[in-house]
Amino acid sequence: MTTEEQFNQALEELKAKNADRLITIWIPSENRGVEFKHLTLNQQKSLIKSSVRENLLKLDFSRNIYDIIKENIADKEVDVDKLNIIDMISIGLSYRAIDISEEYGFYIGEDFHPVDLRDICEHVRKVNYDKALKPETIVSDGFHVTVQVPTIQTDKQMNDYLFEKYKDLPDDPESVKDILADVYICEAAKYITTVDMVTGDDDPDNPPTQVNFSDFSAEQRLKAMDQIPLTILNKLVVMSDKVQDIESQLLDVEIGGENISIEINSAFFT
Repeated sequence: MTTEEQFNQALEELKAKNADRLITIWIPSENRGVEFKHLTLNQQKSLIKSSVRENLLKLDFSRNIYDIIKENIADKEVDVDKLNIIDMISIGLSYRAIDISEEYGFYIGEDFHPVDLRDICEHVRKVNYDKALKPETIVSDGFHVTVQVPTIQTDKQMNDYLFEKYKDLPDDPESVKDILADVYICEAAKYITTVDMVTGDDDPDNPPTQVNFSDFSAEQRLKAMDQIPLTILNKLVVMSDKVQDIESQLLDVEIGGENISIEINSAFFT
């Protein structure tokens, strides 16, 4: 056997061994633990080397972690594309705590305040997600708009669109304004699943026309968004506030009498 053949054989054995090593991560939308493969060195590198440009950092990171979740899930009964952005928080916390280090913390002045990420992961199991995970219907001006926590597939789809649109744009104040305006609109678009257009007479022979946003590309979502009354779009904050409340429950820690939020981004995985 040549040296190259010996290497290839050893590599395949390593891959097989690694495939058998699984971790269980609590998935809020499933209300149970789900098995995943461990994070690899190359996957950690892909998270760390996400865009260094501040305004594209979060977009690039979420695109990379989606690919890792898709590759690493071991439970074939779970539809990865139906996992949501709250699930993604739990996955990110668990990978950091288990595969990199549970040791984390913040500097306040010259003092380092440690945070045990395993305690945070245990807390994830105890939070009540019922209100945040329940879809809401916003009714106004003949529109019934159903909104819910964005799936990681929708999140990636919209972030891919933004990243490709702005990745070569100069990092100057005017460009930043354009990015932030588009980010705001795209975030709103992520929450909409269906739009029913209804008439006042409730005619059974003329049922509401339903538009399914899940069937649209990112660009199509944004074009459709432009036709929805602002009175409805301004109410999307009801759902986004619920998600932000869950994020605060999962990621806020009290240090020195003040709340500081853990940020799950590329720096988190160093």
